[in-house]
Amino acid sequence: MVMHVIKITLRVLILLLVCKVSFAQNEGVLAVPENTFLGDVVLSTGEGCPNGTEVAESSNVSFERQIVIMLNNLRTSNGLPPVKYSEELTAAARYHAKDMCEKNYFAHQSQDGAGNVTCQTFDRVGSFYTWTAAAENISAGFFDVQSAFNGWVNSTSHYNNMMSPLIYEVGIGYYYDASAAYVTRWVMDLGRRSNVYPVIINLEELDATTSTVQLYKYGYSGYNEMRLKNGNGNWGAWQPIANNLTWQLSGATNGVCMVYAEMRNSAGNILSSNDEINYSGGGTGGGGSTTTTQVTVKVKVFLQGCYNATTGSMNTNLRNSNLLPLTQPFNRPPWNYTGTESVATASAIPTNAVDWVLLEARNASDNYVVAETKACFLLSNGELADVSGTPSNGVNFNTLTTNGSYFLSVKTRNHLAVMSANTVSVPNSTILNLTQTANVMGGAPQLANMGGGIYAMLAGDMDGNGTVTVTDFNFFQQEMSIINNYVDSDCNMDKNVTVADFNLYSPNMSKIGVAQVRY
Repeated sequence: MVMHVIKITLRVLILLLVCKVSFAQNEGVLAVPENTFLGDVVLSTGEGCPNGTEVAESSNVSFERQIVIMLNNLRTSNGLPPVKYSEELTAAARYHAKDMCEKNYFAHQSQDGAGNVTCQTFDRVGSFYTWTAAAENISAGFFDVQSAFNGWVNSTSHYNNMMSPLIYEVGIGYYYDASAAYVTRWVMDLGRRSNVYPVIINLEELDATTSTVQLYKYGYSGYNEMRLKNGNGNWGAWQPIANNLTWQLSGATNGVCMVYAEMRNSAGNILSSNDEINYSGGGTGGGGSTTTTQVTVKVKVFLQGCYNATTGSMNTNLRNSNLLPLTQPFNRPPWNYTGTESVATASAIPTNAVDWVLLEARNASDNYVVAETKACFLLSNGELADVSGTPSNGVNFNTLTTNGSYFLSVKTRNHLAVMSANTVSVPNSTILNLTQTANVMGGAPQLANMGGGIYAMLAGDMDGNGTVTVTDFNFFQQEMSIINNYVDSDCNMDKNVTVADFNLYSPNMSKIGVAQVRY
């Protein structure tokens, strides 16, 4: 216990020494924001600057896009225009987030890992994005989207960067590295380019379920006319410039829809822009419609770490503390799931939700092949629930064959994945009960005996690869003493990483999931 107190004390001291502005919630830290608005910009391109072609992966693309939407909701609620998602600014932000983690520093200026500056802030941004105005916010140590965003909102200087009328575009970078100080890095790069006046669909939401959308079109002095078109369609008539418009995605079918905009001045000069959104309304928009028959799959499973044998249910500490993310958290290694399952607000998450999980339907003839995957909520009674809320105890699949047979597997952030022993015909009116050994491939050795004939998924697979090894201990060691957060090493899901999580991991050391669910 003394060692734990010393570790926590040292962690706090280090955070207070490094933090340039504030010691925010969730143990996050901020650095003094930077911008070019007053023209006092330090530029001295060095050998350490990127060339702008680097591609740095994100630890969670959904986290990044969610912050863009939060930013646009904040700006528009305060009478400011939304900002456009920029691939170039995103590349710049991701590069810096990853670089800070890999070289273990926290600063706007790029460093070499020994504290030496190798590239100034806006030289680095300029490698990816030719700015006429730019700003950057960074933070570290936040483990969920809302906390990271709130950290910036609650700091006046960071808030001012986000609310500046001088910027039209934004990119977010998020990187997670358990070996780095603070573990996470968040970067928001904001900017404006010469002669770029964006059109923005639905505040940069990723999806539209109706073909009627809202557009915001940036204007420019002297350009008094505009026209619009959908994809490969015909241009509409020239009309007086307007910032806010209601637009119809005519001819829209499920998939990516493009909207193009042009504006011109009296000399006939034209400035062009475009934006895209994924349309999932199911209609053709041009007479006739298409429908998708959903297949509902019902599964029950318990997690060892948060199961209470007295109540026969699991705790909901993460939900009670509003720590469950609004977007599925599996868009990162080893899962690399690209599904867009999400809810709009925390109140849309069921009050009895334990965590997000993945439900996989696998081919009957070759159960190494996944036919379809869905992210969903695990409820305290063990049942899986669709993010739509309908039905309350089943998960809707879009591409499975009605009355087809599939093996079913469940994956979590920190428990050993399990798979059904036999195929299940779907939709299934009788729930597949994976708390019973006979229904699980590999039987009792794949589960934890909770007593009373109830079995649960084994805790301790903190890296999610289907085995419980020393690698999982390394994850635990890096995240030890993190409190009030949504992190993978929190095996008992009490929102803290403590010796209690190690005690769950330790007896399961060397447990291995069946081959089909391992990465």
